[in-house]
Amino acid sequence: MRGIKFTLRIAASLIVAILLFSCAQDGRDGFDGRDGFDGFDGRDGVANIQTSTYFVGITDWNITSFGAEVNVTNADITANVVSTGLVQAYFSLDSNPAARRWIALPYFDFGYSYYEGFTTFESYDNLGSPDDLWYKVVVIPQSAKIEGLNLNDYEAVQAVYGIDD
Repeated sequence: MRGIKFTLRIAASLIVAILLFSCAQDGRDGFDGRDGFDGFDGRDGVANIQTSTYFVGITDWNITSFGAEVNVTNADITANVVSTGLVQAYFSLDSNPAARRWIALPYFDFGYSYYEGFTTFESYDNLGSPDDLWYKVVVIPQSAKIEGLNLNDYEAVQAVYGIDD
């Protein structure tokens, strides 16, 4: 009986020793017990935000009774976006993309409208075609709408939704 107790003690001691040595961290295996450096938080993006940029030249405008307009296709403007989402348009006179300052529409004599699959840019001032203009359309589905965001401030919209120009 004494031999069995002795054998059990040795077996238990070996198990405890194996467990202790296997959990010991001496730093040689890369796990010295110190915390590593925290990573940098990435910018939160917003899914399903779509942007499109359009160049509208003088010859692209259609003369109307109120001024001029041009229609552009935009497949991102779905029936669901029209009924529950947002579409905001901006324009710029800057030909250099790096220097472009986006101005929210409507603005003085310029406006826009949209419906499923299309955006219409409008000029109300004269019965001729406006100069060359660049337009940006931001399509925001209902699930990504943010209460209180000033859509007239493109830089704020760009920062909040993570839009890269």
